[in-house]
Amino acid sequence: MKGVAGSTSFPPDDYIVSREGDPEFETGFLSREEVEAIFKALPLEITYADTNNRVRFFSESNVSGGFPRAKTIIGRRLEQYVAINVEALKTGREKYRVFWTRLGDKIIRVLLVAVRKPDGELLGVAEIAEDFTEVLNNPGEIFEKILVL
Repeated sequence: MKGVAGSTSFPPDDYIVSREGDPEFETGFLSREEVEAIFKALPLEITYADTNNRVRFFSESNVSGGFPRAKTIIGRRLEQYVAINVEALKTGREKYRVFWTRLGDKIIRVLLVAVRKPDGELLGVAEIAEDFTEVLNNPGEIFEKILVL
């Protein structure tokens, strides 16, 4: 019967989402190459420190140059100012903290967030740095670009 809902003439889809060696995440699969490319494509930068306040990871954005970093920060302790604020996140008193800073002509928003397992156990803390210069310098222009989705 033609035109019946649910009937199609498309061949069965045999696409396999997970490839050999792909890490499995709660919401899907990505290769290491894809993960690294996604981090570089984001218009923000992320630094991750474990529960010992040691930097274990940072991303470098191809879109927005946030804080200049070198690979030598891996393994270093968090700066004292950051470490003090991290304690409020570790204890659960706060879910995140927001800071604003200048880097040359840029105005950077920095979020510190606790990273936890589903059961609430602390894994570490992420620092997310995002360039807000355009938003803060051109609020009228930004409001004109707002889309209702």
